Amino acid sequence: MKKYWPSVKQYAHCFLLGPLFMIVEASGEFVLPYLNANIIDKGAANGDIPYILQNGLYMLLVALAMIAGGVFGAYYAIKGSSHLAADVREKA
Repeated sequence: MKKYWPSVKQYAHCFLLGPLFMIVEASGEFVLPYLNANIIDKGAANGDIPYILQNGLYMLLVALAMIAGGVFGAYYAIKGSSHLAADVREKA
């Protein structure tokens, strides 16, 4: 591991940002059903159209954050792993 540490340290931001963005994506998997349940229980049951639209907008924003988290998470994971592999091959 000591042999590869300089290469890992060089791309540390990728190894931190990749999982962080993936956590953002995965956390949306918990938030969306909660918002959907709120729409059904508090909005549709009471006929509260503004509440339904407000939570629908929140759901849209969460979905966009999940898309961004997935794209950036994959980008940083690919970037970090490919550069690390290239450095390891170069030094070997």
